[in-house]
Amino acid sequence: MTNYKLTQSQIILKVLEDSNEPIPSHAIQKTQTPWGWLGTSADREARRLAEEGKISRERVGKYTYYSKHKYDNSIDWGIYGN
Repeated sequence: MTNYKLTQSQIILKVLEDSNEPIPSHAIQKTQTPWGWLGTSADREARRLAEEGKISRERVGKYTYYSKHKYDNSIDWGIYGN
């Protein structure tokens, strides 16, 4: 059996796949996940994944949200909405 650590990109993808809602960028920094630790550079890695088209990135108000799925304009962003 091979024991290997997931890359930061793989952990971000798993976190986004596990979530039913978009995740704010600050929530993926300096956080422990079931798959491993995401450090301070996780938001940069998420931005790179978005630039490559592997995840969605959307700016809402003053926050940036990431999701594994296509951005859905019907989401109720509450006070953070456009």
